[in-house]
Amino acid sequence: MFGIHNHFQGIAKKGDLILLTGGNKLKKEADLFSINLKSKIVQKNRINLSDELWHAGAFIIYKDDLIIPIERLSQPLTSKIIQFNLKTKKHSLLINKKTNKTGALDIFYLNNQKMLVLFDPREIGFYDFSSKKLISSHNMEFFKGSSAKVISDCNGKIFFLNFTNNGLFPPLLNKNNILELFEFTYNPFKLVHIKTYKYSCTYCNFRGAVNLQISEGGELSILSSSMYLNSSKQLFINEFK
Repeated sequence: MFGIHNHFQGIAKKGDLILLTGGNKLKKEADLFSINLKSKIVQKNRINLSDELWHAGAFIIYKDDLIIPIERLSQPLTSKIIQFNLKTKKHSLLINKKTNKTGALDIFYLNNQKMLVLFDPREIGFYDFSSKKLISSHNMEFFKGSSAKVISDCNGKIFFLNFTNNGLFPPLLNKNNILELFEFTYNPFKLVHIKTYKYSCTYCNFRGAVNLQISEGGELSILSSSMYLNSSKQLFINEFK
């Protein structure tokens, strides 16, 4: 269904599977779709923990699990972070976030501590991955509501990436698909803008489902789909390498 909130947001490729998350406001559903590229079989799993939280955001793959944020978009703004097992198809609660809403997340190491970082348009929160306890949160308008990632270089520098489309209410008024690159320091907490990259494609939209993936060989690629199915119920996916 079309709408500002009813769109695909998370996307990833794992083997022969394309995985997508999205929300359906009318049905109050947070959905995970699994598309097998070989068999062409599509599976759908409803991943709500409650009707109030129905907007599934940009997720990450962690071993055989997906870690997925699910938002409540009405007041009070809250989120739940869930863990979905690809083998058992079962999901469980990891974090009950009672402030703001999380649209994307990632895992990275900070001073040898594994951190889970949650991205909200007005906040960035850091959690210890093992205990799931909040370490710190910072009011910052970095994340634009689509997807965000954390990467590091061979010198140990950490970078935050923000994906979005800078048009007004895309896809109605599309403009540029953009990736914003920031260098990150934790103490003192700071994000310094390094560069903005622009991407164009016929069908994909960085305001919909978009993700950065890293191969075992270290190759970076961006995977993005259109925001919605077209009139023939087709979904187009583009990969930038």
